[in-house]
Amino acid sequence: PGEKCLVVCDRGIMDASVYCDKPTWQRVLDANGLSPDASDSRYDGVIHLVTAADGAEDFYNLESNTEGVRTESAEAARGLDLKTRAVWEGHPALHIIDNSSDFPTKVKRVVSALCGIV
Repeated sequence: PGEKCLVVCDRGIMDASVYCDKPTWQRVLDANGLSPDASDSRYDGVIHLVTAADGAEDFYNLESNTEGVRTESAEAARGLDLKTRAVWEGHPALHIIDNSSDFPTKVKRVVSALCGIV
């Protein structure tokens, strides 16, 4: 009891707003008793990893997508990524991890951002 823990999620609540229209999103918020700024109080930090389709295009493809996770073209992925990033803007601890480095360094940047949050 009273011990702190760390929870890392692949997606946050605001991400869902990108995949539905505004009336539907408002119904989701209302049904769960949430306000449009729900992200600020639910998350101590947000780490947004920019899609490989933006800056690491050689690593974004649908052919190696055996799990069926990727369904969008690179262009569509970039658009969804920008929308997802936009819904988190304004969060006091938003960290955007772009593709300006190789993947192992990107992971280290994520760990560094995470350490800065906790």
